[in-house]
Amino acid sequence: MQSVEVLREGQLLARAKLCDTFLSESLGYMFRRPSGSFLFTLPWESRLFAAIHMFFVFFRLQAVWLDEEMRVVDVKTAKPWRLYWPRKAARYLIETPSAGELPVTVGERLEVRF
Repeated sequence: MQSVEVLREGQLLARAKLCDTFLSESLGYMFRRPSGSFLFTLPWESRLFAAIHMFFVFFRLQAVWLDEEMRVVDVKTAKPWRLYWPRKAARYLIETPSAGELPVTVGERLEVRF
């Protein structure tokens, strides 16, 4: 998996693994231990396709949804065995274990360096 950097105003917030294949997008954190962050690229901006499930994920995650312009549209702490979707349409999703939560708020613009 390719590694990317998530930045805000030039400051590094996280290094994330790029999930851009069917298998990596499907599995995410299922059956894994918490380690690092994942960046998911969605086929288009949507609330439905940006939804996540926490089935077989046994720890909390922070989910950060971004729109096409990399602006944060929603941030949630996701708990095991639940479903989540963003308040607004999203094109990208960053998942990080709760212990390493990203200090971001809705409306902020982030940058991803591939």
